[in-house]
Amino acid sequence: YLYPIMILALNTGMRLGEILGLCWDCVDFRANIIHVRRTLVYLPNHGDAIYEFHTPKTAAGKRDIPMTKEAKSILLKQRMHKNAIGSRHEAAAGFEDLVFVSKCNQPIHESNVRTSIRYYINKINEEHPDIEFKPFTPHSWRHTFATNCIARGMKPKVLQTILGHTTLQMTMDLYCHVEDDTVKDEMALFAEMA
Repeated sequence: YLYPIMILALNTGMRLGEILGLCWDCVDFRANIIHVRRTLVYLPNHGDAIYEFHTPKTAAGKRDIPMTKEAKSILLKQRMHKNAIGSRHEAAAGFEDLVFVSKCNQPIHESNVRTSIRYYINKINEEHPDIEFKPFTPHSWRHTFATNCIARGMKPKVLQTILGHTTLQMTMDLYCHVEDDTVKDEMALFAEMA
């Protein structure tokens, strides 16, 4: 279940809670838009799993993200996968429309995603002891998306909208890291370099 979540994150910049709370009513295959309207939240309750949908914390968090071809392809595959799971297991009440579910058709807890990432990193490091694959969190996918957008020339204001940040300053401070080669290339656009 980790692969489609990762691919969607790398193609949209969505937060993990937004991906895990994504429902089919917010996936528009005709317009190729993902409507971010909710996030999935886990509330501890004396050992019982209680999940709730919450709305984004700010107005900017409620947004529409255009689908890349890869995002659309993974969502179409996920729909078939979800239908297969739904034919074997009943969904949790109130969560029937979730895009991403466990193999038993239940909401996925963020900690399961983090545990899966750690598992695969450990497996890679065991199989390739000469290479140290460093740990990361699901938020790194969001960071990678934003960094790739900036590197490919996306306007920061557009990136702010896609990420759902309230201010451009937040986007710039968090995701706009300038590499040495980028500085030289940009300066070359301004004037002939020595």
